[in-house]
Amino acid sequence: MKMNTYEVKGVSKFGLEKSVVVHAKNADLAIKAGGIYREISECVAVKIGELDSEKFVTMWDSLPSHKKSGYAKKQFENGLSLAEFTYIYIRGEGAWGAFKKNHVLTAYETIGFHACTKNLLEGMMKSETPIIDIFKVL
Repeated sequence: MKMNTYEVKGVSKFGLEKSVVVHAKNADLAIKAGGIYREISECVAVKIGELDSEKFVTMWDSLPSHKKSGYAKKQFENGLSLAEFTYIYIRGEGAWGAFKKNHVLTAYETIGFHACTKNLLEGMMKSETPIIDIFKVL
């Protein structure tokens, strides 16, 4: 599964130029999430690539116990359940969280390391909630 990647650029209330990398269905969603996250206005979004979930397969995904328990499906559903959030964020080392008004969800799980996090990421992508790439905050 793939999702567009944008660099969202804008101006802070102090007149400083700031940008952030956002994975989103379209530029409008990227601008909204990036603007909220970086507290910037006058935003523009430039497509710079794609987020590809296939790059996050781990050696743990194929364990018989995970296949038998349907863990990949559960992880996909967990990601899909984040649709109500304003944005999801993924830190540089892969740990993730989600934000909506008066609520922050954090997880220790590392995308690309823990089991079936590729499926979790695919659920996040399917939810169409923009994903802020904190590692690439500029």
